Amino acid sequence: MGLVLIKFYDSYIPHKKQLAQSTNISLNRTFNWDDLDLNQTKKAICGQSKCLFIDKLDPNIGYLIKTVNKILNTTASLTQQHKAFDQAQRLKVEYKIRHFLDGPPFIDKVPTSKIGDRMNSMINIVVAERTRNQPRYFENTNVIVQRNRMGPIPHALIGCQNVKKQQSIQSIEKLINNSIKPSDRMRFYEHFHDELNSTTKILQKEPLLVFDFQVMIDTNGRVYHLDFERMLRQDGTERLIKTPNSTRRDECQDHLKTLSEYIMRKKYILRL
Repeated sequence: MGLVLIKFYDSYIPHKKQLAQSTNISLNRTFNWDDLDLNQTKKAICGQSKCLFIDKLDPNIGYLIKTVNKILNTTASLTQQHKAFDQAQRLKVEYKIRHFLDGPPFIDKVPTSKIGDRMNSMINIVVAERTRNQPRYFENTNVIVQRNRMGPIPHALIGCQNVKKQQSIQSIEKLINNSIKPSDRMRFYEHFHDELNSTTKILQKEPLLVFDFQVMIDTNGRVYHLDFERMLRQDGTERLIKTPNSTRRDECQDHLKTLSEYIMRKKYILRL
């Protein structure tokens, strides 16, 4: 199985020095399929086209492995993920946001049917309360690989659309009640309140983040941004999507304001 050398593309040159200093990302990395822990009993964390597989030696590292989009060819899919990674890095430099992407994406091939079969056996997608396990990884087929840092466990997920919006408070409540000691809750409320306010200000300056807005919250109240491909068109043009109308942005900011007020009430009750 071959060894892949990962390098930044020239499009990152304006940010290279600053990124290397501020994100702790090495400009050269290596990847080997033997790095993947494919013997774990847990299922992989999967979306519609990507699964996250854990590093065998370092459980704090994982690899997002994406099958190529049916609409886009391999090169276009890779370019799109590079653009998304560039946006994530720009936002990290400009606004000090947190995210989990730990290197640029690259193309590789599933080396053997044995590895592909094991990866397929670990797929676990839950859609509308039904679990789907449809094979997607096959020997000698192109995939896009991207190194990630693992997210905090436990965590809460909040968003501005659909189920993520509806379940935001429920997700936060579950995190507080199950994972944060009473003596640590005031600190959580204070940090989370500050982070919500900062995030609202970022949305004002970066309205493309409103699309399918979703962030993860850890037990210290810190916010981590997810999925930057949502800022791009899905038609292979590599362009950013159009700026959303002010109504959509206002609705998302209002939702974050509601969550902030909810946290303030929790903080007030704790002080009584």
